[in-house]
Amino acid sequence: MEVSILISKIFGTIYLALGIGLLVSKDYYKNMFDKLFDNSPVIYLVGFILVVLGWVMIYNHNTFNNDWTDIITVMSWLVLLKGILLLIFPTYIYSFKPLLGSKFIIVLVLITGLIFANFGFLMEI
Repeated sequence: MEVSILISKIFGTIYLALGIGLLVSKDYYKNMFDKLFDNSPVIYLVGFILVVLGWVMIYNHNTFNNDWTDIITVMSWLVLLKGILLLIFPTYIYSFKPLLGSKFIIVLVLITGLIFANFGFLMEI
């Protein structure tokens, strides 16, 4: 359970900070994402890091307990899958370009951050 809480705190902090950043500094993130799509070595590096991170998370948290910790296991596998897809099909990321910065994505990121923050920071009390 301690690993679940730690991962929830990390995901909650990252997703909430990103969601608020997308709201407050939308132009900055739009510019950053545009540059990211033009930088092949960064896409490769992100894919490599996601594969390593995905396997570390799966190694430490690959359990299904029929409770909230299942979300972390699923996210771990999704991180690994995203990294593998970036390495095999690096141009697939271009299909997500129109979605970045949209209201739907901002709301999705904020809700995801709130869910993880709730489990990481409030559930341990």
